[in-house]
Amino acid sequence: MAGRWQLDDERWTAHHREHAAGDKATEAATDVATRALDAYKTQANEFRGSLADQRNEFVTRSEHDMFGKRIDTLEDDKIARDAERRTEIANLADQRDRDRRDAERERWRLGLIVSITAILSSAVVAIILHVAFP
Repeated sequence: MAGRWQLDDERWTAHHREHAAGDKATEAATDVATRALDAYKTQANEFRGSLADQRNEFVTRSEHDMFGKRIDTLEDDKIARDAERRTEIANLADQRDRDRRDAERERWRLGLIVSITAILSSAVVAIILHVAFP
């Protein structure tokens, strides 16, 4: 029986050694997993932080709508200014045409007056010459 107890003690000791080795392996694996998890959490937090920074840079829907309305207003103002400018250009063109027609009329009148004056002068000179030198 003494041999049997000794055999049981050796098995028991071997069993404890196996558990101790398993426990050490488990602790080592747990340490590795803990470090990996900590590294993952750090990277995930950095990623979340960069996403939050990026999200803070995005334009919100209300800002987008406000910018859209502002752009529409600016475009409407530009369209109105362009239409007003075209109207001014058309008015200036019409005024130039009226001024040109008025100038042509004035030249025609002046030509008519000069022609009538020349005809009358010639007639007066002819009459004077006819009367003075019969």
